[in-house]
Amino acid sequence: MPQSCWKCGATPLATLDPPRLPDPHLKNLMTNSIDLTHLASSLASLDTQIHEMQVVLAQLVQWREESAKNILQHRAITSAVRRVPSELVCEILALTLSNNEEGGTHNPPWHLAHICRSWRRCALDYSPLWNHIDIPTDSAKSSNISMIETQLLRAARSPLDVVWPAEVDPRLLDLVLPHSSRWRSLCLHVSEEYDGMLDRLHRVKDRLDRLEKLELVKAHETAIPDVFREARCLREVILSDWEFKYPSPTVQIPWAQITRYRGMCSWQRQLEILKTAPNLRECAVGFDHFTHTESLVESDGTAPVILPQLRRICTGSPGFLRHLTAPSLEGLLSVYHSESVVVLLPSFIYRSSCSLQTLVLMHCAMAISTELTAVLRDLASLTYLALEPDDLQDTTAQQISLLNAMTSTLSGSGMHELCPSLTSLIYGMNVDFPEATFFSMAQSRFEAIQPLTQLRLFHVRYLHGDEYIVDERLRILRDAGFDSALLSGSDVELLKGKEFFAS
Repeated sequence: MPQSCWKCGATPLATLDPPRLPDPHLKNLMTNSIDLTHLASSLASLDTQIHEMQVVLAQLVQWREESAKNILQHRAITSAVRRVPSELVCEILALTLSNNEEGGTHNPPWHLAHICRSWRRCALDYSPLWNHIDIPTDSAKSSNISMIETQLLRAARSPLDVVWPAEVDPRLLDLVLPHSSRWRSLCLHVSEEYDGMLDRLHRVKDRLDRLEKLELVKAHETAIPDVFREARCLREVILSDWEFKYPSPTVQIPWAQITRYRGMCSWQRQLEILKTAPNLRECAVGFDHFTHTESLVESDGTAPVILPQLRRICTGSPGFLRHLTAPSLEGLLSVYHSESVVVLLPSFIYRSSCSLQTLVLMHCAMAISTELTAVLRDLASLTYLALEPDDLQDTTAQQISLLNAMTSTLSGSGMHELCPSLTSLIYGMNVDFPEATFFSMAQSRFEAIQPLTQLRLFHVRYLHGDEYIVDERLRILRDAGFDSALLSGSDVELLKGKEFFAS
């Protein structure tokens, strides 16, 4: 191998690399003679390949979307929903129908026929979905006639639930009246301005063989044609609203067969009705304010009316209990009045020899008293108790006494407490609410041998600063797994009225 010079380190000339020749492309650049044809051809070739790849990619994307769609369709075909029997589909559709606050059951399910083909077939063929005929009040719509005709056609031969408004197009009545032999329920709205429409009821006389429920809304002092006397299947009669704002009309009813009744009239009229209705199981009796005080008069010595089948009664005047005996009574509800029912309970319960399971005292003056404690000691069968203390006077001492008596205690022989079978308690909080005593009682009942499973509180009057304490105590109980809550205003109104009245 050639060696470098020992003096300067230079390499011998014979071993040096030959000089590189100029790059031909560089030469072209230096002479401004560039051949773009080859470069343009290469670019065009690349563009062609990219376009081909894009076409292939678009095709692949389309195939993927079609495959995903096929998978969804196959999953839908094999879905458990498609294997649901049509009968169950019909029941599901029926559950979607909204309740009607005026006494009807639901509105026509026009929208249910747009879900899918199979469900549409179920909706159209299931006659109970279409048997609620709510006659429209807007006579200007020409479509109302075709809608009623369609409903009657789809309802086939199933029983009809008819809502007859106060203001109604006679043409619509003429469509519904010929089907009166299929009426199962009739909710009749009455107005003095349109009571002439009631004359058409004469056309249904002796043709109400399937009528089970009759409701007359706002029918005070209106002449109701005598067409219901021969309705042999009639069992439920509603002659007043649930708040007893409207007195009941005078109407001929086969009372001997009625099992549910709600009405508002004089106490003499109520007694006459109850005497002829021995098969009543539920009733709510209200009284005209002009004759309300008459129900407080002591009995004239005549024997009380015996209602052997009565299970539940709601009364707007506890004094009326002096005239009744109900040996099978399970629920007593006293709502919206100023008279205390407590002093009347012992004699009524003793005379009836009944075993109450539900007791509701709402908006009753002096409902919380020493007498109530004595009454509750005799109600060992009570499972549901709702109490609202008076909000106009100091009842702190009475509440503490009652709550202490309800607190569970254990002894060697077992449990000794008030209402040993109680499982549900609803209690109203006023400005004198003794929260410490109440929650001590609640905790003891939750831990008792027979536990309190449901606790609800509501405001009689707001507690101001104490409300936080109540919320915190309820939260602690909920965290421990107990069913406890504070009711809203609307829930309380439901408790005081509609929930407890026959409907």
